[in-house]
Amino acid sequence: MAMKNPRFSETVLLQGHIIDSLTFSKVLDRIMEEGARFTIQDIHVGQRKFERSRASLEVEADSQAKLDTLLKELRNLGAEILEKEDVALARAPRNGVFPDGFYTTTNLETWIRFKGKWVKTTREEMDAGIRVDPKTGHAEPVRFGEIRRGDAFVVGQRGVKVVPLERPREGVLFEFMTSAASTEKPKAAFIRPIAEFLKKIKKAKGKAIVVAGPAVVHTGAHHDLAWLIQNGYIHVLFAGNALATHDLEAALFGTSLGMSLQSGAVTRGGHEHHLRAIN
Repeated sequence: MAMKNPRFSETVLLQGHIIDSLTFSKVLDRIMEEGARFTIQDIHVGQRKFERSRASLEVEADSQAKLDTLLKELRNLGAEILEKEDVALARAPRNGVFPDGFYTTTNLETWIRFKGKWVKTTREEMDAGIRVDPKTGHAEPVRFGEIRRGDAFVVGQRGVKVVPLERPREGVLFEFMTSAASTEKPKAAFIRPIAEFLKKIKKAKGKAIVVAGPAVVHTGAHHDLAWLIQNGYIHVLFAGNALATHDLEAALFGTSLGMSLQSGAVTRGGHEHHLRAIN
């Protein structure tokens, strides 16, 4: 008798103006794009402008890893995951370093499931990890400078609930990093005289100093800067830690602040790359 494939599933809840804001369709599209499956367990559509809609879905994927990645993306679309398990915790290996796979926080209200109960973090803070007291369940977001060796941190996506902001029926005025990266783009009229100047310096056996910021990486020019250094056109590089961090992110993930350096598009989960590169 052939054994059935194991099922990896979770229940997802959508609430609010999910029809008008296209949240419902975006969630379904995302599930199908990932090759996962969904079953609509319950749905109620508000009949009046002020009424909220509600839908619960069972989402199923072929592996736990694929399901975890999908659930993380659905959270960012405003879905609430009805968790069945407690958070997973891991110890910080040393001062100032998160454990591998640490959960990166957002600026939204966050809860963790600890010993069967939901515990709210002490505050909302973006780009941090969640430190948990294994005895009391006290949960707080902390950054690199506050990490002490042996501290327990939430890892993975299990047992974390984020309360999404209410999505308005009307459009919003501002959106963050949705379609375009920095407007700082190289201009041939500026580059040509600089290139001629560098040639003259090299021919005269002089020294050239470059003061560079993260825009060098954000515009995809870091490979060109490296070439100039390797070929003797640049002799001293002045920069802050931002350039180093962006360069590390580009080398590890191929992104800069989550933007693909090849296509210029926002990558899924890319907002975490900067923080993971620092760690």
